[in-house]
Amino acid sequence: MKKFSKESIYTTLEAVSEQRKHEIEAVFEFRKENLNVAAKFFENPNVRSSKEELIKNLSLCKEGTIFDYVFFADKNGTCINNYGEYYFIKDVPFFKASINGKPFIYTSHHLPANDGQSFSTITVPVHDENDDVIGVIGGTCIQELTNKLLFQNVVGNISSFLIDFEHNIIAHSEGIAETDEVFNFIKNYKADVEKQKRQQSVINEEQYFIVVDSMMQGDWVLVSMAEKSKISEKYFTVSLWGVLASTFNFLIFSILIMIMVLIYTTHLNQIKRHVFVDPVTQGISYNKFLEDAEKYVKYHKSGSILAVCLDINDFRIFNDLYGFEEGNNLLRLVYKMLKEHISSGLVCRVKSDTFYIITDFEATEAELITKREILTDDFNTLLQRNKKPYHVVFTVGFYRVEEFTTNVSSIFERANLVHNCAKKEGRLNIFYQERLRQDAIKQKVIENTMYDAFTNLEFQMYLQPKCELLSKRLVGAEALVRWESNSGAKRYPDEFIPVFEKTGFIVQLDLYMMECTCQLLRHWIDYGIEPVPISVNQSKHLLLNPIYFNVITTTIEKYNLPPELIEVEITETIMYDNTEALNKLIINLHSYGIRVAIDDFGSGYSSLILLRDIKADVLKIDKTFIYKAERDSKGKKILSSIIQLASTLNMKILAEGVETENQLLMLADLGCREVQGYLFGRPVPAKAFAGTFYRS
Repeated sequence: MKKFSKESIYTTLEAVSEQRKHEIEAVFEFRKENLNVAAKFFENPNVRSSKEELIKNLSLCKEGTIFDYVFFADKNGTCINNYGEYYFIKDVPFFKASINGKPFIYTSHHLPANDGQSFSTITVPVHDENDDVIGVIGGTCIQELTNKLLFQNVVGNISSFLIDFEHNIIAHSEGIAETDEVFNFIKNYKADVEKQKRQQSVINEEQYFIVVDSMMQGDWVLVSMAEKSKISEKYFTVSLWGVLASTFNFLIFSILIMIMVLIYTTHLNQIKRHVFVDPVTQGISYNKFLEDAEKYVKYHKSGSILAVCLDINDFRIFNDLYGFEEGNNLLRLVYKMLKEHISSGLVCRVKSDTFYIITDFEATEAELITKREILTDDFNTLLQRNKKPYHVVFTVGFYRVEEFTTNVSSIFERANLVHNCAKKEGRLNIFYQERLRQDAIKQKVIENTMYDAFTNLEFQMYLQPKCELLSKRLVGAEALVRWESNSGAKRYPDEFIPVFEKTGFIVQLDLYMMECTCQLLRHWIDYGIEPVPISVNQSKHLLLNPIYFNVITTTIEKYNLPPELIEVEITETIMYDNTEALNKLIINLHSYGIRVAIDDFGSGYSSLILLRDIKADVLKIDKTFIYKAERDSKGKKILSSIIQLASTLNMKILAEGVETENQLLMLADLGCREVQGYLFGRPVPAKAFAGTFYRS
């Protein structure tokens, strides 16, 4: 075997080591560059505003990379990856380094729930607009893949090992020197790179030539080694050709890295465009609006900021008439015109046809209403010019920010609140009042507690007597509900019934009240108390359900009750919804023996025609009619006509809310025969009703 000088052997080893060092640094630099681009993206607070946003945007950042996981950790070390899995990494070295502003590479570690599989991780800090570190973003991939990426080229019989300051093997090539003895040697290897770059060692009775080199990560060392007995002319030939091939590959690899960084940067720019640009109007997106609006309010004094929520009435109809593309054109036109109409500030489309505006426009309420009217007129004029015979109407909610705040979401919660109130009340504009917010809070409290209250039996049935006017004899009762919490607080129906109707919970309450009524009647009969009919108010949500008739008759039969003891009350508002279906139900109830009463007649937009169309048994006149009749002759004549008409239609008349003897005398003169009100008795708990109003 030809002898080779030590110098030639070391020169070859150093050439291979230097080449591999550059390749390794290029791989890690590429991964770090990917993460730096992602970190820039994550500076925007809206990108990480919720778990859903985090998962979506981490998944977008993972695309086009070799990472198995991409994750974000906040300052407290709470970490979430692109699969929605949470970890706590406060004490992990890569988090400690990057939260202090340094990129970090951490290898040969384990992640939770991965069966002991080894990973390598790179992290970089995420900054805010003030350049403060607010978190860490990182990428993780399997260690085996890291080995293949770092040592792609086999050069002769030269093996290379990348080790860290703890003597962990970060990665290694697949050369002939990788025996257990060599691995043990490397794990215990200590070298002063600056003082002793070239070394020799004996491992398992074999002599090795070793070259060590420091890496970009200051506490890493690259160890390249060759076994003396296997060094030959072939070794030099292969090694030198390997170096040349490796150099060529490195050049190609560097070019590929540049291309991949460019592609990834383009990819994230597309993501940014997706996040920051509204696809319909091509203006700023809602996420970008929140970010910019926060900066906007910082530089304006309290009281000068106006937040506006605006939408187009019946926008769906425009879409139906002209199609979605024309609908999008309309939205673009709205956006453009809103931008033109505000001298300074921001505009964005939030969703569908809803727009937000924040501006420093100082004006009175009257001036703002005029501004809305001018905008509407200008817009419809423009539509006419474009030959779109459609009249657009805007509904607007205004909120003047009186106290300094940078919480833009909170500002627009209020603007959105008044906008919703305007829609609900059929108004074109409403200005924010604190009362509206307090009402919304109360409603939310009711929504949050109503199910537990139902489970805890906090809804109590009360009864109010109905009496024959002349004899004052008890002829029936009305079932009413009270919400009595375990703390002793009591809520009345006008507080919670509207919320129950809005949420649909009213159906559950209606069924409960019917069950309580039947249960009480059965109790009276069993204990020898002569029962009186009880009327139960039932909402339209339940009455118009096709199975309602079967439900109520099943409940009555469950308690073996005479059906004439049950009276179903319907409000006059339901009669406008579906007269045909309602009459069909009433016919079925009559055939079974159940009476039907129209409750609160006169409280809304009453129609005498409905009395002809709805085949009810009882007409309950609302107390507002009685108050008006008591005060003026016109009101009295109207009440008299209603009583006479109802009598002609064979309907019983019951006057509600009777509180004085004068009202009683007036009603007697007008021909009313049954009454209900405080004059005869306030509502009492159902269990106390019999003992209070009649004897067994």
